[in-house]
Amino acid sequence: MPAATPASPPAAGYRLPAEWEPHAATWLAWPHRRQTFLGDFANIPPAFVRLVRLLAGYEPVRVIGTGPVLDDATAHLQGIANVELIDIPTSDSWLRDTGPVFLKPLTPGPPRAVVFEFNAWGGKYPPWDADAAVAGQMASRLGFDAVQPGIVLEGGAIETDGEGTDESMMSSSSDELTLNPAGDLDGDGTTNDVDTDVDGDGTDNDDDAFEFDEHAWDDTDGDGMADEIDSSLTTVTTPVVTLCDITNPSGNGGASCTFTVPAGVTTNPVSFGDTTTWTSEFSMTVDDGTTTTSYSHGDAAFTLSEGTYTISID
Repeated sequence: MPAATPASPPAAGYRLPAEWEPHAATWLAWPHRRQTFLGDFANIPPAFVRLVRLLAGYEPVRVIGTGPVLDDATAHLQGIANVELIDIPTSDSWLRDTGPVFLKPLTPGPPRAVVFEFNAWGGKYPPWDADAAVAGQMASRLGFDAVQPGIVLEGGAIETDGEGTDESMMSSSSDELTLNPAGDLDGDGTTNDVDTDVDGDGTDNDDDAFEFDEHAWDDTDGDGMADEIDSSLTTVTTPVVTLCDITNPSGNGGASCTFTVPAGVTTNPVSFGDTTTWTSEFSMTVDDGTTTTSYSHGDAAFTLSEGTYTISID
């Protein structure tokens, strides 16, 4: 694999493309780990054949595996044009999680491959040593520079619009799970917008510390994490940016910074940082050049539209 560049500047001059943008090829890992698939494994390779045949009608398809796995892929895919078989070992077939994340340059030039660490979804499905090496081997095969951030991430956990907005567990976005008013979370025939006990646990919404309880999600593998979200709920993603940075506000009363909200944008400022020594007393003032408004830490919820503002820590 080409020498890894440092984890900080390598993304400069590159962007993460949207999932729907044109791309050079689709990569697939040929299935072989039988315990991954429920039911009769004999049905799985033919399903992959149909997928490969469909994709290959539109773009190149690269299928990876090694030894008997690659032999099996070769036997199943013979005669399908636009398919390349590549000898790269795998532990499983979830290449969207194990493969590299490709970055496109902002100026003409080759892409870069981000090679994250992989641990089989928290060490749940050993062994994963081959899958942990897949991304690096793909980057090497393509001759792309590899960026190694040194953090664990499944590639399927991140999505982007190609313009710098992403949705992920590690994103610059804030995800809020909210009710779909027209849904019926507890299935009692009363829509969420008028149901006083939306999750049907016997506690009124106003007094319920756990709004959605077990009705909100399904835990399909027993790890305590939500795998499927009820259709009565919706996820609202709000982009988050740093408006300004005041070093150690808890020790610098009166420190301030100025920022501008562009036209057509509204923002809901939220304070973060080292306010732990006097959280209940932390407050700030917002000056738009005409009016100065004070907000305490507990009720600092407000919306700013186009204009230039100065925020001061009191």
